[in-house]
Amino acid sequence: MTSNTEVNIHIEPQAALRELETLFLSADGDGSGAINNTELGVVMHRFYRANNHERHTVAVQNEVDQVLSTHSKKEDGTLDFCEFVELFCKDSGFKMRLSTKTKTAMLELSKKQETARLKDPGSAAARRQRWLAIQEMKSPASGLVKCDILESTRQDEPDWRTSAEPEVVARLEELERGFQDADSNGNGSLDMQELATVLKLQYRNEKVARSMTQVTKEVAAAMSVYDKDKNGSLDFREYVEMFCISEEFKFKMTQEMKQQVLELLQIKTHAENEYEEKNEWR
Repeated sequence: MTSNTEVNIHIEPQAALRELETLFLSADGDGSGAINNTELGVVMHRFYRANNHERHTVAVQNEVDQVLSTHSKKEDGTLDFCEFVELFCKDSGFKMRLSTKTKTAMLELSKKQETARLKDPGSAAARRQRWLAIQEMKSPASGLVKCDILESTRQDEPDWRTSAEPEVVARLEELERGFQDADSNGNGSLDMQELATVLKLQYRNEKVARSMTQVTKEVAAAMSVYDKDKNGSLDFREYVEMFCISEEFKFKMTQEMKQQVLELLQIKTHAENEYEEKNEWR
């Protein structure tokens, strides 16, 4: 969604469609004229990274499957270019920096171009040449080409990391990485089993002997306190609070460090919530 304070890119529908086509052709690894679930997953990861969103691989794959079931009209579950345009212009999950008017025009234009392409016997060869050229332009890091209409406009997003010492920032980010890795279904929370797994790994990293039975008992006791909404799982904030406050766990982090991590968590949460309220995309 685009905020009241955010300015959309001023770009003609033809130019925006050309840019989206470039992205599509760069994602089409085999030049088949359609992208499969793996190729779409690469695009979606790029989209989230460009917009400063961290998404678990499992969560992205679940979204890919849902998107393909909605937008693909073919039995093999792939997307052709017109379906790809429809995905980015109609699906509420993808927030391009374009006005609704521009996106509507892009949808109409893509259909007209597809109709013309089907009537032109030379169009397949021309698209093949363009595909080959774009493959040479792809970034080795992302496997795609740059797409400005998907890039973030959130340049004013506050950097909460400047509010604490580097060691404190590193510890909170370490907890977040562990949380994301343990979130096996990508739903943004950890259940009892996921919590026991990540905390057992934490003990192992600290070279503290702890059986899974002991860890499971500790998790059960802590969950009764920190699962505030009683849904049987912990979100990231609840997880950090449990890690830093609960006396059930015998981690090596000092009390001073735990307090600083909690304070930084509060700053991080406040800054992100304040930013989202100010810049709610619509």
